[in-house]
Amino acid sequence: MTKNNKIFQQKWNEVLLAHAPESVSLAKEISDLLDISLDSAYRRLRNQTDYTLDEAAIIANHFNLPLEALNNERHSVVSFRTNKLTADSTTYLEYLQNMSASIRRVAGFEHPEIYFGAEDIPVYYHYGSENLMKFKVVYWLKSLLIVPEFQNQSFENINVPTEILE
Repeated sequence: MTKNNKIFQQKWNEVLLAHAPESVSLAKEISDLLDISLDSAYRRLRNQTDYTLDEAAIIANHFNLPLEALNNERHSVVSFRTNKLTADSTTYLEYLQNMSASIRRVAGFEHPEIYFGAEDIPVYYHYGSENLMKFKVVYWLKSLLIVPEFQNQSFENINVPTEILE
């Protein structure tokens, strides 16, 4: 293992340890994910054996971590996920859940920053007021996503799914 590889390996293991749930045995999880022995997983966690790119990608996908976390120049990296929004309220719920997960992930960094660009106020502000939140959610689902069950109904008669409001 070259010195440069060792630095990446150490950083990757630090990222894993920082973001893996405490209730999970990281070595056991890696062993199961990669279909390798527990001893092989421990060798990777002790930086004695390199992860392959495929292995790192499998682990990154499982723990919802960006491989960009290894980049020394994070200040020049833009990382985001997209959601395909359709005329189905569940895709909007997934959008909100992914946004929440992204914010929690960013909040775990030492100096987190989010730049938000939009024609409207940042979406996070809509959730401070129950009336504004319901209005915005109904608008997005009815007018932008054109969800069928919201069409031909007045604002007062629409019941927004509880999961979305939560």
